[in-house]
Amino acid sequence: MSFLLSAAERRLPFLTRGDLQFVRVERRGERRYVVSDPLTREYFEISSLERAVLERLRRPATLSSVLETVRENSPTRRTTLAQVEQFVTQLYQQRLLLSESQGQGASLVAQSQDQRRSRLTQTSPLAIRLARIPVSRWLVQIDRVVGGAFSWLGGFLASALALAALAIVAARGDEIWAAATRPNSFGPFAWLLAVVFVKFWHELGHAVACRRMGAECGEIGVMLLVGLPTLYCDVSDTWRLPEKRRRMIVAAGGMAAELVLASICIIVWSRMEAGPIATWLCQLAIVCSLGTLLVNANPLLRYDGYYLVADAIDSPNLAQRAGEALREVCRRWFFGDAETDGEPRNLRRKTALVSYAVASRVYLLALLTGTGWALYVWSRRYGCESVALIAVGLVIVSAVRRALQPIIGTLRDPWRRGRLRLPRAAVAAVAVAIVLGGVWRLPIVRRVAAPCVVTLDAASPVFAQTSGALRYSVAAGTQVEQGDVLYRLADWDLERALVQQETLVQTLDLRCRQLATLRTFQTEAMQEMPAAEAQREAALQRLAEFRDLATRLVGHATQSGIMWSAPVRRVEHESDALQQWHGDLLDMRNRGAWVESGSLVGMVGDPRRVVVQAGVDQADAPAIREGLAVRIVCEDQPTHVWEGVVRSVSRRAQTDADATGRDATRYHVAVVELAPGGATLSPGMRGMVKIETYRATFGELVRRQFNRLFITPW
Repeated sequence: MSFLLSAAERRLPFLTRGDLQFVRVERRGERRYVVSDPLTREYFEISSLERAVLERLRRPATLSSVLETVRENSPTRRTTLAQVEQFVTQLYQQRLLLSESQGQGASLVAQSQDQRRSRLTQTSPLAIRLARIPVSRWLVQIDRVVGGAFSWLGGFLASALALAALAIVAARGDEIWAAATRPNSFGPFAWLLAVVFVKFWHELGHAVACRRMGAECGEIGVMLLVGLPTLYCDVSDTWRLPEKRRRMIVAAGGMAAELVLASICIIVWSRMEAGPIATWLCQLAIVCSLGTLLVNANPLLRYDGYYLVADAIDSPNLAQRAGEALREVCRRWFFGDAETDGEPRNLRRKTALVSYAVASRVYLLALLTGTGWALYVWSRRYGCESVALIAVGLVIVSAVRRALQPIIGTLRDPWRRGRLRLPRAAVAAVAVAIVLGGVWRLPIVRRVAAPCVVTLDAASPVFAQTSGALRYSVAAGTQVEQGDVLYRLADWDLERALVQQETLVQTLDLRCRQLATLRTFQTEAMQEMPAAEAQREAALQRLAEFRDLATRLVGHATQSGIMWSAPVRRVEHESDALQQWHGDLLDMRNRGAWVESGSLVGMVGDPRRVVVQAGVDQADAPAIREGLAVRIVCEDQPTHVWEGVVRSVSRRAQTDADATGRDATRYHVAVVELAPGGATLSPGMRGMVKIETYRATFGELVRRQFNRLFITPW
């Protein structure tokens, strides 16, 4: 104690930095200050009492003089010299004070290196900043163009756009989702392009809002977010804004920009014809809406929604307070620390903070798990799953390292180790071991999903042998016998050519008979006879060809059975193209439609013998083999599940062309045989199949992938 009293009269070797900037703000009716460090661009929020201490330290001071300043500004507060010394040390560690002592260079260098190492260890491989972009002048020009969107008029127009888009979604939501999930001629990179563009638009909204509200955009650069190049924007300067309304506008600027973009996409899509651009607009709208709801607007993550809630409740350090409340609960449970404040109001507040801390960590874990799994599935399609596994592994190692830091600190500290409640620590260790063991033994079933259609087994397909207009067809479900007429086509050009050829043959035949009569009287008739007969033979051959083509206009059954429709044909019509038939060709509405040669008209077979043909993506085809279990869901009966097994898989890939004629996907046909005893499926029904490729535990999957990445002796 005497040492503290003697040290209290010594001059402190610290002075407050002169370049610090202070901004007064109001928090729940309390006056507080935001301290801005212009060198590191860090921000600290302090109370009026702490501001008074910093002002006192602008000139030489002692611990006693600082204690007097504290007592003058807070007479009812009990403060000791040890607490003052601890607070001054904390200010120095936060680089708000300068030291006048000698030999501070090495200490500052070591402190800077520690902070740099800390930032590197906390950097996630899923979010890597690459480089800054000098966009100050560009941002000024952009602000002049779109800055008016953050006015009352801009808000009214944005609300009108959102309401119009919401009305379209309510009326045509199924069409929007179907268009967004439809294969695009751009390929899978359409989704990636949509995500990159949306993130660029989102950060641009933050930057413009920050400038409009009177703050400066500290930094704009390029980063890799889950492997995708995108922008990042540092708007931490908004903490200097005294009005929380302005801070909330900046926090919501990115989400507002996304919602406006989604509204524009929906409205433009509703006025467009179907095509790849319309599909991409729907995908863009889906990325904007789902990304806003699941990530940006969620207050459990430290994104826009978190800062909105923190400003709304006047708690800028909500995550830190919640984490400290959770750590306090853990300290009380493991070390028996006393409750710091037992008032009911404070207990309810701490309970809410602990609940928030637990919920945010659980949601973050679920989001990282889903992101890692999606990254692995996507990279597996392109053969680069090793990169995804390494990135996910680094994230797991970083999370485990942060979780083990307090445990290692406890084991190294004899005082904390002596206060540890061993029974409770043992219970916690057993609980963690049980959870980890359960995760390691968690069954993982990999299934391949593919679209499918129900067809007849050993059925005789009926193809159009030539092109023509459909004049007659047997109705689907009709019993036919071998040789019965199934359809008739009409080709008016062929019919006209056939009549003309028959007339020509008759004319040439009459000419030949006349020459045969005259050749006994006229020498010229005898000389013309061979040429006339040659012309007649050529005309007869041409007539036989026309009649053969005419017979192809009529289709006959090659076996007895039931006539079934071919798979429903879906065609996206373009405004500058002729309309084609679609749906069921045997339907009455398609009478008179032009049928191209080789088109599948229908099938004749036994309706009791049906199989399911699934179009498996080429990337998933190597995992499909005979005998795998299959689950089938049809669009007509979505609540019923059929089961079956894979009977065969085509070795050659087929190409599915989109409406523009460009290749959309390459797939292999897997024939699935239904299990006996189930409900009957009708040919032509469509749906989805899920083929179970393998079943293993999570631990086996991890060990298998680890052995593929590294050469191991086991």
